[in-house]
Amino acid sequence: MSKRIILVFVIIVVIAGIFFLSRSPAETSGDLGMLSEGSIEIGEKAPDFALLSREGKRVTLYETLEDKPVFLNFWASWCPPCLEEMPYMDAAYRELKNDVEILAVNRGENPDTALEYIDRTLSVRISYPILLDPNEDVSRVYIRIGMPVSYFIAQDGTIIDRKFGPLTEEEIPEKMRALANS
Repeated sequence: MSKRIILVFVIIVVIAGIFFLSRSPAETSGDLGMLSEGSIEIGEKAPDFALLSREGKRVTLYETLEDKPVFLNFWASWCPPCLEEMPYMDAAYRELKNDVEILAVNRGENPDTALEYIDRTLSVRISYPILLDPNEDVSRVYIRIGMPVSYFIAQDGTIIDRKFGPLTEEEIPEKMRALANS
């Protein structure tokens, strides 16, 4: 009997995994609907998007790029490496905010959950913009696998660097300075 239960559980997990991986990104704005999940490469143009900020303001990637290059980071409160990077990102942002913008996109969480974590649990007060992607419309386009995911986007919209996985305390300001000089 217990072997049957385990077999049924494994089958359910496999079916759920196939269903989750087969979802296609929703059409939101710009070129998002034309791309497959996580298909953006270094040297390509970043797809434009529009998301709401924590304050309820509509923020688009390309309007932000009009002012300066963008460090685009995807995070979630359930991702320990994401949360470890955030204080280092904030320190670098405070130093380089005149030269580089950070857009930190919360992936797939209820906005209240994400903001509660930022405001009450994180060890530092985040000064860079937090964007909310509760349905993962944007996240599915940019994320190939794993979390956190970061893209470094020049002012002309070209992806000049990216990293799947956590950035170190040393990497963040180094990559932001390289982005500022791109």
